[in-house]
Amino acid sequence: MKLSKPIIIKNIDGSEKRIEEVNITKENFTARAVLEAEREFLLNEGLGLPTNIPFESLKSYQGYIAARIIGCRYNGLSGLPGDDFLKIVGVVKGFLDGLDWEILTDLISEKSELLSLKKQEQASNIG
Repeated sequence: MKLSKPIIIKNIDGSEKRIEEVNITKENFTARAVLEAEREFLLNEGLGLPTNIPFESLKSYQGYIAARIIGCRYNGLSGLPGDDFLKIVGVVKGFLDGLDWEILTDLISEKSELLSLKKQEQASNIG
């Protein structure tokens, strides 16, 4: 998934890299990535979580998983535009919900196309 704006992130090892595209696939969506992200999420965000909401549905938890797969720290994703972040966590949520990668990418691209059309429509109504 191509980002609308590249970001510079710090890798887990402390080095920096420029990210222009994020690829979260079945192959890198591993049990290890999920378990390490879960541990980090609970250590950093666990206090005060509502008990009636499954944390798997929280975008911050999904962001921790995405960061683990990308190879950066969670706060490294804070430089992303909101729509890029939402697309990325949408893919993670899809995997958590058991959706197939091809279905996810179709849904995301379809939603992006609909959003583009809506923005064009709004711009033409203003002008």
